[in-house]
Amino acid sequence: MGPMGHGSRFPWVARMVRRYTPTGFSPLSPGGYTPYHHHPYEYMNYIIEGEGMLVNAQGEETPLKAGDFALVEPDEKHQYRNKGNGSLTLICGVPKEFE
Repeated sequence: MGPMGHGSRFPWVARMVRRYTPTGFSPLSPGGYTPYHHHPYEYMNYIIEGEGMLVNAQGEETPLKAGDFALVEPDEKHQYRNKGNGSLTLICGVPKEFE
C-alpha cells in the first residue's frame, strides 16, 4: 500500500488507463476522511489535488499529495484522510475485470 510518487508518474498513467476503469472522483473536505473499508480487488487512486494520508488497519499513515498514485492491495483495510487546508480529491479506479 502507498504512493508510487512523482518519479514514476507517467508510466503509471499509462498503466492506469490500460488496466483500470475510473469509478469517479472522491473529494474530501479539510479534516474529512473515508470510513475504513476494503475491496476484493486491488484499487488504484490518483491524487488530483490536496494533501492527505492513506491509513492502513494498523493506523500507519502514508503521506499523499497531488500527482501521487496510491495502490491498495485486495482486501487491505484502509482509509483516506485529508490533512491539508483545501480539498483532497482522488480519481478512483478498479481493475477492468471487476467493472
